[in-house]
Amino acid sequence: MQTPTDNPASKSDAPPTERREAAAKINLFLTVRRRRSDGYHEIETVFLPLPGLRDTVAVEDFRPGEIRLAADRPELPTDRKNLCWQAAAAFAESANLTPGWRISIEKRIPVAAGLGGGSSDAAATLQLLNLRYGSPLAPRRLHAIAASLGADIPFFLQPRPALAGGIGDRLEDLELNCEIPLVLLNPGLAPLTAAWAYSTIKGEFDRLPATPMVEAMRNGDLNRIAAAAHNRFDRAVCRKMPLVAIFLEFLQGRGCLTAHVSGSGPTVYGICRDREQALSAAAAARRRFGRAAWVWVGGAMRHHQSTDN
Repeated sequence: MQTPTDNPASKSDAPPTERREAAAKINLFLTVRRRRSDGYHEIETVFLPLPGLRDTVAVEDFRPGEIRLAADRPELPTDRKNLCWQAAAAFAESANLTPGWRISIEKRIPVAAGLGGGSSDAAATLQLLNLRYGSPLAPRRLHAIAASLGADIPFFLQPRPALAGGIGDRLEDLELNCEIPLVLLNPGLAPLTAAWAYSTIKGEFDRLPATPMVEAMRNGDLNRIAAAAHNRFDRAVCRKMPLVAIFLEFLQGRGCLTAHVSGSGPTVYGICRDREQALSAAAAARRRFGRAAWVWVGGAMRHHQSTDN
C-alpha cells in the first residue's frame, strides 16, 4: 500500500490544503414504500439541493497512517463515528493508499437536522481526496463507496434535483423550471435520527406517487409543487417535538404555500410565493421564536437536465 506522498497518481503541485463546498438539501417529497428483508426501507423521495446553504470541507496532508478530523462545532464527532472519517478510510482502502490526512469541517448546516449536512460533507471528502490524487477512482466506484456509507451520500456527489428510489441511492436527474423560494426553521433541540423515524412506521406503507411533483417541477408550476409536497414523517416528528408542529403552523399562517419537515427532521421548510414573502416570514419567525429557532432564507435554482440523461 502506497503512502499519499509516494502515490504516483498524486499531483506534485497540489496545494497543501484543498477545500470544497458541501450543499444542504431538503426532501420535497418523501414516501416509504416497504421494508426489505435486509431491514432497510424502500423509499421514493425528491431531493432538492440548497446551493446557498453549505458547509466547507478542507483536506491537507497529515502523518502517514492517521486520519485526523477537526470541526468548528463541539457536538460534531471527530472520530470514526464521523462520516468524513469513514469516507476517508474507505477511499484509502479502495485506492490502495495509506491514509494520512487532516480533514477540517466548517459547519453552517445544522447537525442531524434532516438537511443532509453530514452526508454532503462525506461526499465532499471523497471528491477532494479523489481529485487530490488524479482521480484514481472512477465515478461508478465513488458512487458505490458513497452508497456503502449512507443511502443519501451518492446524491451529494452531484447535488442537483433528483428523484431517488431504492433506499435513496437510485437517482434520476429531474428538471426544475422555476426557482423555489424557501424559509427554513430548526428548533435546535436534540437531533432526530433516520433510524428513529423509520422505527415509527408500523407496517403502514405509502402508495402516494411522486409523478405530480415531477411534472410540476418540469412545468415550473410553483403552486403545484407546493400542492404535491409531502413527507411521511411529518406527523411522527410533530408528535415527538411539538415545537415542530408550531413551526409548521406558523409558516402556513405567514402565507407560505405549504410547509413540511425535511427528511427525518427536525428542520421544517416553507415554500413561499417569492423571496420577499420568504424574507418577511423569516423576520416574523425571528421575532416570534428568538433563539428557539435557527432561521434561513434562500431557495432552489432552476435546473435543466443534461442531454446525456
